[in-house]
Amino acid sequence: MTIQNANTGRATEAAKHLARRIPLTVRTLELLAVVALYVAGVIFVDHLTGQAHFPVAVAAMFLLPIVLSVGLRWVRTVERRVRHVTHHDLPHVG
Repeated sequence: MTIQNANTGRATEAAKHLARRIPLTVRTLELLAVVALYVAGVIFVDHLTGQAHFPVAVAAMFLLPIVLSVGLRWVRTVERRVRHVTHHDLPHVG
């Protein structure tokens, strides 16, 4: 019994440790997604403009960060609103 309790305690501690790391993991994945979208945007603008390097540089410095920032704010706003929808004080029916 003691070995089972020790294993259960270790599993619980591991789960708590993982739960504490989830927000950091989510933020890291968001950062990787933003970097991927930024690179994809630069490649897209480069493809549209051809050999013109000036529009690519301007879009990379000014336009894409604004678009990504607005997009991330929108995603976080939707996430906050959806999170509040699932948490309510009404009893469950069923």
